[in-house]
Amino acid sequence: MKYVILYLDQDKVADTVQKISKLKFVKAVVKSPRPEIKRDFQNGSIYKMTEEDQDKLKYGEKDESSRRKL
Repeated sequence: MKYVILYLDQDKVADTVQKISKLKFVKAVVKSPRPEIKRDFQNGSIYKMTEEDQDKLKYGEKDESSRRKL
C-alpha cells in the first residue's frame, strides 16, 4: 500500500485537494477531521478525577507502586 500524508495550511486545503484529486494515480483524498475536533480539555468536562486520582495528585504519587507499604 502506497500513500502520502500531506500537511497544508488551512487556506490551501480546498485548492490542493481539487488539484490532487484530478491526478490519475490518486485513488482517494481523505481530509483530516482535526480542525473540527474540540481540543479544549481545561474545563474538565471529559475527565472527572476520582478520589484515588485526587489523593495521588495531593501526595505527588505517580502510581500505587510508589506508595510505601508498612
